[in-house]
Amino acid sequence: MTSGVRPEALRSYGGFLAALAVLGGGLTAAAALPARGLFGPGAPAAMLAACALALVASAVAGIPLAGLPRASAARATGRLLASLATRFLLVAGGALAVLFASSLDRRPFLLWLAVSYLALLAVDVVYALRRAPRS
Repeated sequence: MTSGVRPEALRSYGGFLAALAVLGGGLTAAAALPARGLFGPGAPAAMLAACALALVASAVAGIPLAGLPRASAARATGRLLASLATRFLLVAGGALAVLFASSLDRRPFLLWLAVSYLALLAVDVVYALRRAPRS
């Protein structure tokens, strides 16, 4: 049971997750062959790891935004900043973990991490703007 969570917030967050999945999946599918051609046979695995990391970070960072409409302006600003910081820290920490603890090729991993981070940032911004309290 989801006590204290409004159904509208759950629907909105579900739509946000669906948009992330569509964009992340489309980006991964469209870039798999060019990644292999540019960086070699290990590139698709690195690209998939990078896109998955950016997608998970965006999904987790969207959680504080789900309650924005009922928050005051000061609390909404705090939630927006918490969302941005959460996303950045998850990506930075995950990237460091992957770079130092795996055998993935670093160049395609870092390239696709940057590309997917920026592409999914657009979805995050649209979600934040839609969830922001109206004055």
